Amino acid sequence: MELKEFIKQSLTQIAQGVKESQEDLLEVGAIVVPDKTYKNADSFFIKTDSIGRQEVTEINFKIGVTINESSESKGGIGVMSGFLNIGGSIESGNSNQNVNTIEFTIPMVLPSVDVIELQRKKRFDSSK
Repeated sequence: MELKEFIKQSLTQIAQGVKESQEDLLEVGAIVVPDKTYKNADSFFIKTDSIGRQEVTEINFKIGVTINESSESKGGIGVMSGFLNIGGSIESGNSNQNVNTIEFTIPMVLPSVDVIELQRKKRFDSSK
């Protein structure tokens, strides 16, 4: 596999993963790659109407990626998870397997809880 094809496939899969995560996590209040972030001395945050601001957590990924190429089948990229090759297969015959590491960070706002409302609910529940 040529370097440009490896880069193209890697970036495409990362972007598709981000997009799918944005859609899947919207209901639980998480924001994957927020568009308007601000930075103070030691953290990133977003401004919100309800609580003023929420911290942006940076999720760091370090992923082992295998590239399998064989004379009998088309090559492909797979993510290594321990000893499992997810998303690829190893064929018999003449094959060449390369393992590379990709590191990247995805900013994310995790779901939050309104602490004051939660304390009120606890007091109300305990008074029953």
